[in-house]
Amino acid sequence: MSRSVGAGNVPHYRLSLLVALVWILLYHINAWLFHFAEVNNHVNWVFLPAAVRMVAVMVLGYTGVAGLFMGALFTSSFWASANPEHDIATAAISSLGPLLAVIFCVRLIRLNSSFEGMGIGHIFAFAWMGAVVNVLLHSGYFHLVGIQTFSMNTIFPMLVGDLVGTLVVLYGVSLLLRLVSRRRR
Repeated sequence: MSRSVGAGNVPHYRLSLLVALVWILLYHINAWLFHFAEVNNHVNWVFLPAAVRMVAVMVLGYTGVAGLFMGALFTSSFWASANPEHDIATAAISSLGPLLAVIFCVRLIRLNSSFEGMGIGHIFAFAWMGAVVNVLLHSGYFHLVGIQTFSMNTIFPMLVGDLVGTLVVLYGVSLLLRLVSRRRR
């Protein structure tokens, strides 16, 4: 799943660091803007970094996965954690889940891995698949380790949060690209 991103000779570690920084930035913006929508430490009705998961993996492949892992680990309590294994596991889920979702989207739904020709239906399917895989993996893990049980009180808000977060960011990027395009004319 190696991707050509048109980044020239930019080393993979720099692209991974960029993904990690974007994750961290969106994570903190999300915490600031949507603190009122937090259900618990792991669930929010709006989760902007969810968009980074899917886009980073779709565009950068395994380099994006590495960046997501670093970003998720950095925004966890890993550095002061009494349970670093938990933080590593959730960072792994946050980075490997999108890989599974992108593989599914590209192979089974036949979405174009370069984003060319993606309409609103494709974008929604892309966002939906990322949200579903994330919710299933995180909820399954949280249930197995006893953090939370399978409950619509957490599953539904996490699903909505990832879906809304992805759509908001993708729509925002779309508007920004249109604005830049108009200025160049």
